[in-house]
Formats: sequence, C-alpha cells, structure tokens
Amino acid sequence: MDPRHKKKKLRSYSYNFVCSEHFEESDFAYQPFTGMRMIKKGAVPSKFSFTKNCPERKRTSYTFGASVPDPEEPKDDASGKVSTGVQTDMTMDQIAELIKTSSVRTDLLEKLQATLSMRPFTVNVMTDGQLKDLTGFDKMCFKGIFNFFKLEECLEHRTKKCILSKANQLFLTLLKLRHNLTNRILAILFKLTLCSVNLVFNRCILIMFTKAKEVNIWPSVDQVKAYMPPIFFQSFPSCRVIIDATEFYIQKPGNPTAQQASFSTYKNYNTVKALIGITPSGAISFISDLWFGSISDELTLRSRLIDKLDRGDMVLADRGFTSLETEFAKKDITLITPTFLKDKVQFPVSERSSNKNISSHRVHVERAIASIKCFRILDGVISLA
Repeated sequence: MDPRHKKKKLRSYSYNFVCSEHFEESDFAYQPFTGMRMIKKGAVPSKFSFTKNCPERKRTSYTFGASVPDPEEPKDDASGKVSTGVQTDMTMDQIAELIKTSSVRTDLLEKLQATLSMRPFTVNVMTDGQLKDLTGFDKMCFKGIFNFFKLEECLEHRTKKCILSKANQLFLTLLKLRHNLTNRILAILFKLTLCSVNLVFNRCILIMFTKAKEVNIWPSVDQVKAYMPPIFFQSFPSCRVIIDATEFYIQKPGNPTAQQASFSTYKNYNTVKALIGITPSGAISFISDLWFGSISDELTLRSRLIDKLDRGDMVLADRGFTSLETEFAKKDITLITPTFLKDKVQFPVSERSSNKNISSHRVHVERAIASIKCFRILDGVISLA
C-alpha cells in the first residue's frame, strides 16, 4: 500500500486486492495436495511499509503432488540431509550416468555430422552406376548434357548466386525429374532451403527448355535411311516415322468447358495428349504440342506432322489412325496400319502375317514412350498450378 494513502479514506470495491506482503506467515494455510498458499478466512493485513521494515518473503517452491514442507523450518530426512523445495527420486549415481549417456550421444551426433560433411551428396562422389540409377544417365552422358545446354555460362549470368556448383544444380534437376522427389527431401539431401531448391530447379528447367526447343530433331530422308536397321529396310524401306499418341493425367480443371475438353474416354480421367514419332532406328524425331485428352484424329492433323513428310514417305501407326488414310493419301504418303477384323470370323493367313509384321516393327514407338515415362515427374496427376 502506498504511504501517501495513509490518511485518505479508501473505498472498498469488489475488484480491490491486497498484496500478500501485508500478511503474516501465520495468516496462510497450505493446500494438502498442491501445496498452494491460501489466505485464512478472517485474516487481516497487518504489515505495512510505513509501520516497520518487512523482510523480503522467501518464495516457496513445491512439486505437484508432493508433501508440503513446514514453512517455519526445513526438516532433516533419514539420511541427515536437509530437504529442499525441488525434490527428485534420482540418486547422484543415476544423475552421473545420465550425464555420461548424454555426452556419448552428443559425441555420436558430432561424428555423424562430420561424416556427412566429409562425404556430401554431390555428383562428384557418385559412381557411374549410382549416377545412372539416380538420374538415368552415366557420367559421360551427364557431362554431355551439361556441355550441350552450356549451363556453366547460363547459370553464371543469373542474378542470385547459389552455393551449389553448376554440375550439382543439374544433378538436383535431373534427380527431381527422374524420381519426382519433393523439394523438402531435396533440401535435406543438398543442405539447402526450400526456396533455394525451387529456384535451382526452375532455373535449370527454363534453360533446358529454351535450348532444347531450338534443336531440330526431325531428320532428313538420307539420315533415316543411313541408320535404318537392315531387318526394317527389308519390310518397310520407305518408312520415315512411326507414330503413336500418349496421354498424361492432369488435375481436374475448374472451368466446366475445360473439364469436358480434357476428359479422356479412353483413360476415364482428365488428361492431356501428345503425338510422339520415332525413326526406324528408335530415335525420337517428333513431339507435338499438348492437347486436351478428348481430341482424337485431329491431333495428327493439328500437329502438322503431314507438313514435315515428303511424297513417297511411309508412316507406321496403330489401328486408331486408320481414319486418316485419305488425308495422308492426298499428299502421296502411305499410312501403314494393322487391318480390322470387321465381319470376318478370323484373319486370313496373309493378313495375319502382315499384321504381325507391322506390330513387331511398330512396337518400338511404345518402348520409346515408356522410356519417357520413366521420368516419374510425369507419373501421377500433374498439377495445373
């Protein structure tokens, strides 16, 4: 209480409080279970700073559920030791053992951190087999990709620097493309922040896309024939390209029109579709733009594949492209597809052997598409965000 209020008449309200310093110790009672101090009923404050100097009250400490010590004088226990406010059931030997165990764990953690720092997760410590399992390319191919996209120069001109080397930035990008690892896992492996992982991946993808789209992968007739396998040349000597369509699952669009346009009756899901073409030797020579999954024969026409073909060329395709024979015939291009059974009970021997021959040569385009989908970033549903 403030001494200035000594002669003033103070009014009592329901929200007035008196400090515990103004009560004697005998005015308090201790709760039997919690040890909390409660003021006794009828106790009156009798200690004031303007009457006598009050010594500072020693704060009590208790353990929840423990017995309450005598507030006047601490008692000795059976061992002759004076009890304190903080109680524990552990002996000194147990405490020493706990400290020893904690120090051992700390030493093991420091050794593990030192081992990880000596052998970081980088492309330099990878063997050919390990690098191929992680990225799909051995060291020679990895170096060729790095030099082809000129990442040493392109990443150097970026405004924000990265603690990873240029080769490790490509390693991170290929690792995400191959296994579709989350950014959080990549941040742990490369000891980066989530923001840095996202920045590195977007940079490399942008550079690779910009460089790759400028490359003309469509070969000339002479190049196709020069690398055509002999067994292929015997059956289809004029074959220029083998085509097939593939689909990728996408997130369901919010726009009802886009939902209807992207819904594929073949996959029974919202998809995007692309036309893939390969040469008889197996090299990918044509990749169309992505179109919504509901598109059918128009995909081949809109991709402008026919504009790249010359007169007299031959195209191998699946039965689903049979309806485009007239469009190819207008430019003197032969479309080879397996025949339909239609009203026949079974195929004649000649048609059966022809279908088998076409299918055995056409299957290579499906293997090429399977090699593309080995990159698991295309596996599952692709987000539209």
